[in-house]
Amino acid sequence: MATTAIPATRISGGSFLLEERKGDEVFTPEDFTEQHLLIGQTAEEFAVNEIVPNIERWSTRIFLSLAICLKKAV
Repeated sequence: MATTAIPATRISGGSFLLEERKGDEVFTPEDFTEQHLLIGQTAEEFAVNEIVPNIERWSTRIFLSLAICLKKAV
């Protein structure tokens, strides 16, 4: 897979919406590498399997399951 170079000038926040920018200065989802996509997939799987099923318990202040989940995240 081809590697995309990161622009030399750092664009902060949504400034690309307000300032004149060249297309190659803005990092877009099309620029994601396979590694980026795998990290996103891992984060999504963790959220679906470990966070979403426990949201109700955490909102009722049963924090032991939160501590267990945080240990799994590390």
